[in-house]
Amino acid sequence: MASESTKSQAVENLAFIREMMEAGQRQTRFNATYMIVWGTLLAAAFLAQYFEALGYFSASIPTIWLPPILIGWAASIYIGIKTNTATDKNNPVIKAYSTAYMSIGITMSFYFFATLAFGTFDPVTITILACGLYGAVHLINGVVTGLFIFKATAVGWWGLMAYFTHDASHTKEMLLVLAGACIVLILVPAVLIRASRSEVLTEAKTSV
Repeated sequence: MASESTKSQAVENLAFIREMMEAGQRQTRFNATYMIVWGTLLAAAFLAQYFEALGYFSASIPTIWLPPILIGWAASIYIGIKTNTATDKNNPVIKAYSTAYMSIGITMSFYFFATLAFGTFDPVTITILACGLYGAVHLINGVVTGLFIFKATAVGWWGLMAYFTHDASHTKEMLLVLAGACIVLILVPAVLIRASRSEVLTEAKTSV
């Protein structure tokens, strides 16, 4: 009797875990909007910095980067308020996904503003830091959501981290590479994840 009760409890626990994972996958697809927003803003900022370095216009680093940072944070807060439900807030999978990206934003914003304030800003260091953080966060999201695309992009970010660690020279081409990385490793995967939204909604309706 006790054995049957234990087995039944184990089945219920597995079903609960699977339900959380599936909910996490669905919410990740919906919240890929975060990635679309940040991928677009970061790519635009790197391209602007690249063209500024070529001499097309003159602007300081804060002038180029402050608008996308503020817009990104404002958009993220708005999306979070609009999409999070009470159920989602209690789901550890969704918490891990949202908290992971928030940690990138906090770390990068803190480093950016602190180093500018103290005059110690180093473009190579912040680049290596960003690549490492994105790699780690994408791996975490790949594991908790079961989406392979996150694991693949994690490898891409770590590859860039290794490249910039090996070649520490800060050139104009480096900015172009980073703009491309934001498109290929953030924006494109987000669009692909969002594209599967209708499929997930269909599955959810069928299961009801």
